[in-house]
Amino acid sequence: MSGAEYVDDTILDGRVLINLDSEEENRICLGCAGGYEVKIKFDGSRASVDTASGTFYHIRVFNLMGGHSGVDINKNRGNAIKILGKMLESVSDIILIQSITGGTAINTIPREVSAVVFVENENITRFTDNVSDVFQQENEMHAVVETNLNFTSKVTEVGNTTVYDSELSKNLIIALNMSPSGVLSYSDVLPDEVESSICLSIIGEENNTPYIHFFPRFNTDEQGELTLNQLVDITSAINGATISEKFNAFPGWNPDTSTMILKSLKRSFEKETYYDEPATEYSIHAGLECGLLIGRYPDMQAVSIGPTIENAHTPDEALYVDSVLPFYNVLKETLRDFAEENK
Repeated sequence: MSGAEYVDDTILDGRVLINLDSEEENRICLGCAGGYEVKIKFDGSRASVDTASGTFYHIRVFNLMGGHSGVDINKNRGNAIKILGKMLESVSDIILIQSITGGTAINTIPREVSAVVFVENENITRFTDNVSDVFQQENEMHAVVETNLNFTSKVTEVGNTTVYDSELSKNLIIALNMSPSGVLSYSDVLPDEVESSICLSIIGEENNTPYIHFFPRFNTDEQGELTLNQLVDITSAINGATISEKFNAFPGWNPDTSTMILKSLKRSFEKETYYDEPATEYSIHAGLECGLLIGRYPDMQAVSIGPTIENAHTPDEALYVDSVLPFYNVLKETLRDFAEENK
C-alpha cells in the first residue's frame, strides 16, 4: 500500500490494472474498503514508587489467533489488548502502570499484549484473584474461536521504577474499555458483508507518552467520519487525552462490472478446467492498491485476483500450492484475450 500511495498521476500510461494481491482462487475482487489511521495520546506524568511497599507484576495475554484487521474482523476473534483492558479495569484502583505494549502491525488484530504494573503488597491477593477471574470470563467467552488463549501474571524486576501516576493509569484503562474494536455495521444490501469496522491495533509509548493506535475501515466517507466522531467523543470524555489527525488515509474502490478487463478475465476463468464453477465477484473489507491508483487515475479499469491464501498476517499464513498454477493460467489467458480483443 505504501508504494502505491506515492504513485502520482503522471507515472502510468496504461489504464488497465490487474492486481495480483487477492487471496481467494476462482474469485474476482471488484471493490475494497477505504480507511485511515488515528491515534489517541495521553498526557500525564510518571511518579516514583516505594519498591519496599509493593511489587511489580508482568501480565501477558497471548496465543490468540490474530488475523487481518479487515478481512477477519467479523470472525469473532479476540483482541489481546481489549482483553487485557478488561483485566486491568477490575484492579484499576489498586495498580499503577509502569509500561504496556501490544500489537505488532496496524493491519492485524493483536494476538499478544503485556503490561508491567505496580501493586501495593496489601493488595496483592485481590490483584491476582481479580485478573485471574476476569481472564477466565474472557477465556470462556472466546472459547469457541480462541482455543489457545492464555495469560501469565508473574512478579518481575524492573530497571525503571517510575510508573504512570494514578490519574494517567486510570485514564488509559478507561480509554481501553471505552474504545470500540470490531464490526460497526453490516451492509443492508449484502447482510454478511461488513460495511464499517475499527480495529484497536496497537498500544505503546512514544516520547514517554502512552498512545492507542486505531485502524477504521469503511465503504463510504460518511461512515469513516462517524467512526472518527466516536473516537473524538471518547477522547473528550477523558482528561489529558488528545486525538491525532487522520493519517495514511486511502480511498475505497467502488465496483464496476462493465469493464473490458472484467469480461476478459471471466472468459479466461471459464476456459480453466481446474475450476468446477464460474468465478464469483465480490468486494473486500480491506485496503487494496487499486483504490489508491484509481483515485489518481479515475478512468482506470481494475480487477484483483490471486491464489488461495489463508490466515494472512498471522504465523499460520499458508498458500495453497495447488491453487497457483490455475491462477497463473488464468492470468496468462487474460493477457492474451484482452490483447486480442483490443488490437
